[in-house]
Amino acid sequence: MKVPPSTQTSIIVQMIKDGALDPNAISPVPLPSLSACLNELMGPSGLSATALAELASLHRSSVFRILSGDTTPSRNVLLSLAIVLELEYEEVQTLLKCGECAPLSGARPRDIMILDGLVNKRSLGDIDEQLREAGHKGLLKG
Repeated sequence: MKVPPSTQTSIIVQMIKDGALDPNAISPVPLPSLSACLNELMGPSGLSATALAELASLHRSSVFRILSGDTTPSRNVLLSLAIVLELEYEEVQTLLKCGECAPLSGARPRDIMILDGLVNKRSLGDIDEQLREAGHKGLLKG
């Protein structure tokens, strides 16, 4: 069973407090590059980069630059791609980490709305509209 990251962190903190863990003895596990992560997550969808760009309301060249590792997109762009790919929560969190973006958090109202959209498989347009109606910044430009 995979332990959720927030639980993992709590366990590590407690182990450090108890003196049961030497932080200098830990070797971090490197994350894959954003381009490698996104390419892997795209696989099951069968979507081409062009189709993904169109569905995420992005310019095709932007998606190609992300996939080739030539650019680091914003958190909103990564979330838009995740929604279009219908990724699961843990996959979204991994994608955000690989893109060096803040993970989704239950402590932020905007993130809760995005999580609700992800879990309930709402469209990118529907999630964007719901965010804007609630007074939050949307995921899409405009």
